[in-house]
Amino acid sequence: MKPKIKTVVATAICITIFLVLVFVAYLPRTSNLPSVVSSGVVPTTASFAVYLDGTDGLYKAKDTNGSIRFTSNNPQTVLANVIGATSDGDVVVIKKDVTYGTIGIAVDAVLLVRTTAVPVSEGQVVFYNVTDNKCYLTKADSPSTLGNGIDIYLVMWNATANKKILLLEDGYVTDSAWSWTAGDSLWVSASTAGGMIPSYPDKSGDQALCVGTAYNATSIHFASVKVVIGIT
Repeated sequence: MKPKIKTVVATAICITIFLVLVFVAYLPRTSNLPSVVSSGVVPTTASFAVYLDGTDGLYKAKDTNGSIRFTSNNPQTVLANVIGATSDGDVVVIKKDVTYGTIGIAVDAVLLVRTTAVPVSEGQVVFYNVTDNKCYLTKADSPSTLGNGIDIYLVMWNATANKKILLLEDGYVTDSAWSWTAGDSLWVSASTAGGMIPSYPDKSGDQALCVGTAYNATSIHFASVKVVIGIT
């Protein structure tokens, strides 16, 4: 092969590899979730999609190997079984609007399983402590009660200390107990542990961390900006 042809071929190969890498990098987070299958095998896995099967009207939890882990006509039962079978750090991707307790979780919400060190209630904000691998209620009056400001989650159901809990990392969620104003930025409260407020804390020493935006009075998009601003 002539040198010029070799150069052209090498360049084409490099461009192809680059395009493949770019494509992979921008795949959706749930792109590895396969199509529905009827297998009842329960393999080891760390990711689930909870969805409504249009063919039989049942809610199901499917793992990344394509196996159906749990089936029920009640989405709460499916979620509870997924939690009971998973370990800390496992991911649950909601593929259909569901309700658990008074909390409504919107399609494509990304949730995690963690262990809480303290009693928690649905709708509270917690941070993940990498030292003991447990969650604690946030409070914006000190850096120590925001963890690293990165692993911030919304609690999806009530739990006592040292129990596994389902946590929202990113997604739309509703709660009939809320009364926000549409468009409000939501911040970690400096006065109420685990609370959210529609304005940033402004006292000296407070730590401002935005964790979402109000969609309407009872719905928010929860997603921590992962940047803490110290108030002086």
